[in-house]
Amino acid sequence: MNYVAEDITYRAPGTDFHGKDAYRSFISGFAPMLSGIGEIAQFVDGNRVALFYYPQTAATSTAPAAELFTITDGKS
Repeated sequence: MNYVAEDITYRAPGTDFHGKDAYRSFISGFAPMLSGIGEIAQFVDGNRVALFYYPQTAATSTAPAAELFTITDGKS
């Protein structure tokens, strides 16, 4: 959370989160469901970083996920 900006905007399926506290709440609910992460790839273009991966949970290990971060002043 040290690298997350206070004014972060984060989109998850069906929901948009605004602010670091909302992001923290979402991640703290999602992270414990993970049993692993497979096939990680990343792409960096200037101040943007894209991550592509397969979050492994009890429900799935084949649903792809992607995240795009814009880095400003060392924070996303």
